[in-house]
Amino acid sequence: KKEDVEDGGGGNRVGMKRHRTSGGWMLRERHFFHQGKVQCATIHKESSLLVVGFSSGIFGLYELPSCNNIHTLSISSQKINSVSINKSGEWLAFGSKKLGQLLVWEWQSEDYVLKKQGDYQG
Repeated sequence: KKEDVEDGGGGNRVGMKRHRTSGGWMLRERHFFHQGKVQCATIHKESSLLVVGFSSGIFGLYELPSCNNIHTLSISSQKINSVSINKSGEWLAFGSKKLGQLLVWEWQSEDYVLKKQGDYQG
């Protein structure tokens, strides 16, 4: 009997898949991200998108369930604290607390919809 299990893992690992066989567990797939530590992530189920914000100020956009990379972009010199996807799945929003940054990006056209930064008081 085979039983599939998905494990989000920790640190820089996302999408580890194992399956159980009669002889025990066997690793089936593993996906690694090398952009720093994962700070936040969100999934848009309707379009099968995963958005991940990293400690390095980089974000990644991935197609699920394969974890194929669609885009990787550096948007800040500080960690990304929050990510969100609008209802239609067209716009991605990112927040960086330390610099007071808010960015909204239309991923298909690769255009910025909104780019704001508050006053930084060090």
